[in-house]
Amino acid sequence: MEPTQKTESWKNLSIRPPEILKSEMLPLTSRLQSKENIRIEANYCRPASTTFKQSNNETYRNLSSNTRDDGLFDQKLELIESKLNEINALKTKLQSSYQLKKETLRRKEREFQKAEQDFKKKVFSFDEERNKWCTHISLKLKEIKNKENELENERKGYIDQIDKAKKIEEVFFRLQDDIKQRNMRMDEFEANYDKREQILLENEEKLTMKIEDIAGYERRIIDFEQKLIEKERNLEDIAEIIERKQEDIMKTANMFEKINDQLKSEDKYVKMQNEVNEKNHERLKKEETRLKIWEKHLLNIQKEIETRENSLKNTKEQRKNSFLTESSDECNFQEFSVRTSE
Repeated sequence: MEPTQKTESWKNLSIRPPEILKSEMLPLTSRLQSKENIRIEANYCRPASTTFKQSNNETYRNLSSNTRDDGLFDQKLELIESKLNEINALKTKLQSSYQLKKETLRRKEREFQKAEQDFKKKVFSFDEERNKWCTHISLKLKEIKNKENELENERKGYIDQIDKAKKIEEVFFRLQDDIKQRNMRMDEFEANYDKREQILLENEEKLTMKIEDIAGYERRIIDFEQKLIEKERNLEDIAEIIERKQEDIMKTANMFEKINDQLKSEDKYVKMQNEVNEKNHERLKKEETRLKIWEKHLLNIQKEIETRENSLKNTKEQRKNSFLTESSDECNFQEFSVRTSE
């Protein structure tokens, strides 16, 4: 705070700052001391040849001045007491506000501890669930890999079978070529009918055998193609299942990423609360130091007031003693004048 703001705050509180109080209190003591010194010098420097009337007038004046000084003193003491009461009220207000702030801080610390415990529990449960899901996903991935390996092995077997079928087709084409060549030869040997018939019969028998073999091969090829079609359908179904599983895995991964982002945001919020609590704690520490300074200052003011009260008591006692000495001197002077007249 600036000095102007300090003075304005003191005016608003209807209490003057300690510097102004000191500046107001110091002239009062200096005035009193100067007046007392003047009176003592006047009492001691009084001439011996004074009349009875002058002494009576002086005693009356001294009494009236003493009563005025006592009235001023009482007024100043009342002002000081009122200011002390105001300072004590302000002290009680500050202490009550400090206690309230302490209680609110403790309450906030408890709430923060509860929130931290809940957050730790959530993190622990999230870690457990994450480990469970990781183990589950790893097992599923192993199963999928095993299935893929099995399918690849089956596919390799089917490829081998297809290669065998291709070889059989090549043999079949070769046989067809042989049949063509033999037909050509049969045309060449038409002259020799018997031989040709025998050759034809033999060739027919061979052809029947070959045709039966070819029909069997064709049936096998058809059955094999049907099996291949069924296997391809099974492979397509398995591929669809794998794609669905991958989509489910991606969904679970996105869900875990969202949960992780939420936990990060909660962690940031907790850190912000920690920073706010630390700032409040620092402010409270500053207010505590200010209160301690004010307590020290109030103790110093109380000590000064006690010293001034003691000085006032001493001055009052000195006045009483001086007044008694003056009254005794006057009595002695009256006795001396009566004796001289006799």
